[in-house]
Amino acid sequence: MRLEEGAGGDQRVRLWTSHPGRLVLHWGVEGGADYRGGWRLPGGAAWPAGTVAYKERALQTPWRCARGGWH
Repeated sequence: MRLEEGAGGDQRVRLWTSHPGRLVLHWGVEGGADYRGGWRLPGGAAWPAGTVAYKERALQTPWRCARGGWH
């Protein structure tokens, strides 16, 4: 895992694995200190290709095969 920070304060988390086969990342964003509902869905611009909403509370993104393993 690697966290990359952009010039405008944006953050990107990069994950990779050597595990063979298909994988799905189940994720969301923390709601904040005053939010009591668990995860929230980020705006659509933050969704990687192929991402779908899961029960309107989380996202699922398929890993894709790239040089050196699954990303």
